Amino acid sequence: MFRNYLSLCLLSVLPFSVSASADDFPPGAMQEKVKASCTSCHAANQVTKQHKTKAEWSKVLDKMIGYGAEVSDADRPAVLKYLATNFGPGKSGSSGKTAKSNPDSTK
Repeated sequence: MFRNYLSLCLLSVLPFSVSASADDFPPGAMQEKVKASCTSCHAANQVTKQHKTKAEWSKVLDKMIGYGAEVSDADRPAVLKYLATNFGPGKSGSSGKTAKSNPDSTK
């Protein structure tokens, strides 16, 4: 009984935990594609809090595609560029600003 109740509770909050707003992902050619592909399983901050190199994002992208993320071969290079550009090393938060240009990043 408790297990069923717990499952129902988790399922009822799932849509809210993986939803993303336009502010979560910086503007760009692949913003909508990345947002849709990533947040179909993950909360937006699971992507936006990471700051990986292009090679690291490439490995993550391959892994997620292997798990079923819907990214076509044609879209993959542009998705990778979007992730590496906006969530690469030295980027701070979903705004894509560098940590040095963000005065709040030291607080």
